[in-house]
Amino acid sequence: MELIIKIMSCIYALFFVFYIYYFYKYIRLIIKLKKINKEQVIDNEFKIKQKKLKRNALILWLTFLTLFLIFTTITYILVYAKK
Repeated sequence: MELIIKIMSCIYALFFVFYIYYFYKYIRLIIKLKKINKEQVIDNEFKIKQKKLKRNALILWLTFLTLFLIFTTITYILVYAKK
């Protein structure tokens, strides 16, 4: 049982790292977009890249949230169901 909780914690931490990485990339993209907006030159390829990055960040955020809920539910069942 403790092994399962440790494995789940590792998976949870891994997704958290990916979540922070995509958030960092998203913030960098927003900063880059603000600089480009000052020059008023935006190409379609950049807009497509921005949409893909936003979608990936949203998917990873939802995955992170789902994993958090699953992890807490299973932990609750494993720890408190014995009582």
